[in-house]
Amino acid sequence: MKRKPPFRHVLVRLSCLCHHQFMQIYSTNTLKKHHVRCWLVNTGWSGGAYGRGSRIQIAHTRAMIQAALNGALDSVPTVPHAHFGMAVPQSCPDIPAGLLDPRKAWPDPHAYDQAAQNLTRLFAENFKKYEASVSPDVIAQTIRAA
Repeated sequence: MKRKPPFRHVLVRLSCLCHHQFMQIYSTNTLKKHHVRCWLVNTGWSGGAYGRGSRIQIAHTRAMIQAALNGALDSVPTVPHAHFGMAVPQSCPDIPAGLLDPRKAWPDPHAYDQAAQNLTRLFAENFKKYEASVSPDVIAQTIRAA
């Protein structure tokens, strides 16, 4: 069963709840000013494409959120994600190491790479609609298709 990526427009739609320029100013200024640490927690699918992988276990979601809230991730080494550029922690208390690297969680790393490349392409295409109204700083940090 082929399924469309569920969040290809979510990031843009979220910014439309508040005008995207407001969100840009708020996030850029407020997060930097107050040295806010932000974590993106995968609470969705892992270990393969839709129908092959599985949902992230709620216990793992809770452990990741607890680690982020109590500062356990603040000093953990990270590596940039190959397709999305986000800093991925190399360890997290009570989380299997393979779960933190989505590519390792898939039984076929090549299939993961294809899916990730497709998702980055979809995101980049969608973001083009908004590039003219956001700052160069935001554009520089945006996901780009390889």
